[in-house]
Amino acid sequence: MTMIRRKISGGRVRWAVGSCLAVAFCLQCHSLVSKLNQPTRGVAGFGVTAAVAKIEVDTVEPAMLVGDSIDDMARHAPIRLLQEAKKRYGQDIVDYTCTFRKQELLNGRLTKIQGADVKFRDQNHSVFMHWTENPGKARRVIYVEEKWDKSGKPAALCQPEGAIARAIVKSIVMPIHGPEAKAASRRSIDQFGFANCLNLILKYSLVAQERGELSLEFVGEASVDGRPTYVFERVLPYTGEGGEYPDRVLVYHLDKETLLPLSCASYADDDKEELLGKYVYSNVQLNVGLAEADFEGSTYKM
Repeated sequence: MTMIRRKISGGRVRWAVGSCLAVAFCLQCHSLVSKLNQPTRGVAGFGVTAAVAKIEVDTVEPAMLVGDSIDDMARHAPIRLLQEAKKRYGQDIVDYTCTFRKQELLNGRLTKIQGADVKFRDQNHSVFMHWTENPGKARRVIYVEEKWDKSGKPAALCQPEGAIARAIVKSIVMPIHGPEAKAASRRSIDQFGFANCLNLILKYSLVAQERGELSLEFVGEASVDGRPTYVFERVLPYTGEGGEYPDRVLVYHLDKETLLPLSCASYADDDKEELLGKYVYSNVQLNVGLAEADFEGSTYKM
């Protein structure tokens, strides 16, 4: 009889302890899911939807969950996904057309949102931009690697904005790393394109990871121009312009099908209120068969 009582008493204790642990686990899961379901903020005017997190709580180590699927890599191995995106681009894409929109902090002031129709070809890194929304001093710009170089300095063929300016000068060859180019954009035209964007994200992520300074997380799913995307947020120890890292917070969207970076927004602060630059690609058409004529000034009467 004494032994039976002891068994019952021990069973009750184990049951009570188990119940407490179960309740504590449920409360912890509820708190975590509540935080993850908060939407991320975007910048108005770019057509990028807010991201809604769909991360499930892991009950084992994340490394044990990482498989070969894109979905697994997005949620548990974002650097591996960037490497996969870079690999796919190199294998599958030779050229594309798109609509490109950007907004940047230049000389301490935020520019208006600017938009351009773009043709891009990887061979010889060829870029044609026709600025259609809030153009700067140049209406059209064509860059072909080494084609218009002067004394070893990379240059592009530019058509001035404004009928009066074009009546005086139809086109002019301008250095792409000169003071005028730097005053017009944070990035030079030879840095344009999906491949360069992926390379920059991956480069600084790997450097920060090696130093133990990287925070890179999958924060949800959203869409850009109607294309479903994975959304990531990277945080680096940014020290300001001219520092080792390009930004404090980077929010980027990878197309779920093509893994192309359709949107990137970089900020100088944790609250994502000080925008450094936002870049969005839409109307993307891949492998359209662009020819030499698509990057000739005579084609556009420049």
